[in-house]
Amino acid sequence: MTLLDKIVRGLRQALMDKDPGVFKAALAATRITSNVTKEALNPHLKAMLMQISKRALQSKFKDDVTLTLQVASVHVLLCWLPVCRPGACGIVFC
Repeated sequence: MTLLDKIVRGLRQALMDKDPGVFKAALAATRITSNVTKEALNPHLKAMLMQISKRALQSKFKDDVTLTLQVASVHVLLCWLPVCRPGACGIVFC
């Protein structure tokens, strides 16, 4: 098990916590982890996004969830850019 696997496991547990403060802190930690690990986090995003989506529509988390998804999506797109040919993938900026 890699260090990133252990970090993601902890983040997922924090994202499932009932305490709103713990959830917000887990979102912030997810953003930091995404910025540090870049595309290495991509294989783990599906499991993390399941937990984030459960509270995404709650107004008190809306801004934090949106920011977290924006940070994560940047690294997913950057991972795909090297294999993207202009016009081939449907992404506007290719």
